[in-house]
Amino acid sequence: EWPASCRLSMGRPTLEGSAGIFRFEDLDRSVAKMRSCLREAILAAGGSAAEGAGDRSAARVLPGSPEGDPAPHLPDIVHSTVLRWTAAPEDAVAAREAFERIAASWEPLQVAVPFARGVFEDTPYMHIPDDPAHIWWEAAFDGLESRFLSRSWASSSAAARAEVGEVRLGSGGAALAVHDLGPSSAPGELPLEGLSPESSTGGSLGRAARLRGFGAVALWDAAGRGYVSRAFGWRAFPEGSLGDPGFQSDALCPFLDALNHNRKAQVEFVFSPHSAQILLASSAEGGYEAGDEVFMLYGAGLGNEALLSRYGFSLPRNPHDRVEEVAFHLPPGTSPSAAAERLAALRAALPAVVATQAAPGLITVKLSEGLRRRVDETSVELLRAASLLASGRDYDDLEASCAEKRDAAKATAAALRGMLRGTAAGKAQPRSGLLLALRRRRRTRAVLQAALKSGQRKTSSRPPPPPPPPAAGATGRAAALYAWGRRRILRDAASCATTEAEMAQLAAQMHQGEGGEEQEAEEQSEQEGDE
Repeated sequence: EWPASCRLSMGRPTLEGSAGIFRFEDLDRSVAKMRSCLREAILAAGGSAAEGAGDRSAARVLPGSPEGDPAPHLPDIVHSTVLRWTAAPEDAVAAREAFERIAASWEPLQVAVPFARGVFEDTPYMHIPDDPAHIWWEAAFDGLESRFLSRSWASSSAAARAEVGEVRLGSGGAALAVHDLGPSSAPGELPLEGLSPESSTGGSLGRAARLRGFGAVALWDAAGRGYVSRAFGWRAFPEGSLGDPGFQSDALCPFLDALNHNRKAQVEFVFSPHSAQILLASSAEGGYEAGDEVFMLYGAGLGNEALLSRYGFSLPRNPHDRVEEVAFHLPPGTSPSAAAERLAALRAALPAVVATQAAPGLITVKLSEGLRRRVDETSVELLRAASLLASGRDYDDLEASCAEKRDAAKATAAALRGMLRGTAAGKAQPRSGLLLALRRRRRTRAVLQAALKSGQRKTSSRPPPPPPPPAAGATGRAAALYAWGRRRILRDAASCATTEAEMAQLAAQMHQGEGGEEQEAEEQSEQEGDE
């Protein structure tokens, strides 16, 4: 199972031969999990990997590899080179003493790794340029290693939870005042208290609300929304770090919502059984100096929908932007019983997706992996969902005929175009209507071109429509960025599905033509035999 997060501890450097090395400790066993995934993938592909410094004779080259390629090798360490001499120093003793003096001042640094990358190693010692020519694969971790503060926070453990004694409303939503820090708190530490889904009825915030007379549900709901929109997501905390199995919470961190987001911000968490530290990189590691703006990382791998709904901003050209839900209208005339059967068949065939009947004849499908920009192939999952809902038949990518691929791709493209139009109708316009619209457009273009050539300017009693007003304020700009990114993803996906449908249609026609020629040849041969 691929890990959801990756946390490493950068230990004290050591001098090994002509190189100074940092070794990393695998804190959450994420490297071991990634190594296991690679091992299984290599075995599934027909190869076998050597591991560590052990015997490499049993390793097998991957089938199809170029001649002379080595067998796969999985290293058993994670390290980084801090310095390297071209040769061992002449005075090795003096060099080692100087190195040890510097290394003695090193304090272990915990690193939250935002993503893993596969690269082409074409230069020695893993000095790989950070550019698209060398990076051929990337996977972001799901954990939200997201927020920082320059002081420690006490854990919200089961044995020592801070009681929130007051909840009051302000312009920023819900403001919390802590009355009792609990026995786990120490000087310089503050409690890390959360709002879980059950808090409004049974948690400490719910108790405080009842004590302070929060009788209006709408008022409490508004306070809760203001609180959650400024809080840590509970996924930021590794499983078990809060000391209470199954505990899920959003934690409020005052002041942090005033800081701007930067996906390159170096932010990390250091957890212990009873506390959590949120650290920034020092200036020695390319971090902050006096006068610099301090940034925070709200979360690696978040699309604009999550950023906008959770934090109120969107990023232009967000590489993690995605559309997770596709809406399908069932064919006209589909009875309620048939709709229920198709929905049940979809859920049984694709347990990883979440399919819901949003309205009569309207099915929404939340994909296991959302649609992204620059798609070059429609996912089999989406094609299967479209085929099951449009025709009631499952789609087999390996066994499907050209006609079946065409129908599945057409149903997918129709649903995506329906979402682009602002509805999920997904009905294809009749061919006669398309031809009529095309002819009307050509006639209009011809009239305009003739008017331009003759120097005439066509006048109209109706003034031209004004340009759309720019989005007002930061909220409007964030919503516009989200809508623009969503439309681009849908447009790319619809274009890809349409192209696949056209190619499948062409292949089906070619196949039918070849079949017709073979049948004519057989009939002619039979006639010649009869004669």
